[in-house]
Amino acid sequence: MVSQNRNRVVGVFCCVVGALTALAIYARPERLHAPAWLAYMACAAFVLAGLVILAMESKHKALYRWAVAALLVAMAVPPNWIAFGPGERRCSAAIGFVRFISGAVACRIAFAIGGVIVAAMAVWAIRMALRGEDAR
Repeated sequence: MVSQNRNRVVGVFCCVVGALTALAIYARPERLHAPAWLAYMACAAFVLAGLVILAMESKHKALYRWAVAALLVAMAVPPNWIAFGPGERRCSAAIGFVRFISGAVACRIAFAIGGVIVAAMAVWAIRMALRGEDAR
């Protein structure tokens, strides 16, 4: 019972964080370094993660399966936009206090690898949801 209550709290927290972040984006879109729709997709990932946590222990297995699929789609969009979208990209990484700035090609390749992996997971989750199968 404690685990279910904790899951509910975490699920609601994720939903609230995603919604509040979306409101902040709506209030100050000029501060973004990406299109607003892309930032909203990242916010949707938080909301969907919360929904997955809330649906995980529910009796609505179809809701859980489709929430997982939607979450993976939302998680696949930003890295794929960075990798394959128009415009210049600049990336940086840090290990401890040492910061590295990579070139546009290295940036796109790194995000392409992650984006394609998550997109493949999303396709697999959609396929499982269509079949009514759980991946657990």
